[in-house]
Amino acid sequence: MNTSEDSSLTTPTSNEGPARGAGPSAFGLAAEVAGGGSEPCLPAREDRRNELVTLLEHGQHLGFLGPGPVERALEHALAHGEAAQVARATPRRIVDLGAGGGVPGLVLAALWPQHQYVLVDAMHKRTDFLAEAAASLSLANVEVVNGRGEQVARTQAETAHLVVARGFGPPPVTAEIAARILADDGHLVVSAGPETLPVWQAGDLGLLGLGSLIALEVDGYHFVTMQKLQQTPERFPRRSGMPAKRPLW
Repeated sequence: MNTSEDSSLTTPTSNEGPARGAGPSAFGLAAEVAGGGSEPCLPAREDRRNELVTLLEHGQHLGFLGPGPVERALEHALAHGEAAQVARATPRRIVDLGAGGGVPGLVLAALWPQHQYVLVDAMHKRTDFLAEAAASLSLANVEVVNGRGEQVARTQAETAHLVVARGFGPPPVTAEIAARILADDGHLVVSAGPETLPVWQAGDLGLLGLGSLIALEVDGYHFVTMQKLQQTPERFPRRSGMPAKRPLW
């Protein structure tokens, strides 16, 4: 994958249009972690990629991923990781909200094995798929959790250094649930196309303890990122169904 080089993006400070991502490839980083250098690990890296493609194709067959080449879904997952790097997240523990098809959480767990992952989904069929996929990849760094986001936010409160989401829910719902899960100084990275960016920008993120929103573009994929700067008020998230029924904005 190619990312444009722009030193000004290492510490983005505003959301006046999307910044373009820069930084090492997630595949390259995974290879270095696995074996101390990219070249000796290329065969193993390619094998892991092929395993992921097969699993994503199975998830697509089950209806957990949308139509289109699964390689695009794989690229999208890697772009999540690069967006986290641009935002300078320190993702020791990562929670993926709505992880049912394996993107991005399962992919990142396979390629960044030095981190711990919690893959969350409300549908038993999807969490069964995720558990089986993680087992087939021998991923000891993955925990699969079945439950609604509002409930999981309480059991996983303030445990994540990074929360990622792709298609989990509307911006107010995602922000309200993710804020409770994030530890102090943790980061939220959400896939957000240009059509949803104005919705994110309209929100009072400070109400949830989140800092200013930053828009990023990585390899043609769009994201918003924000950091948790203050304690999230205890009343958030509200009981199951309320964030969607009565969104904060």
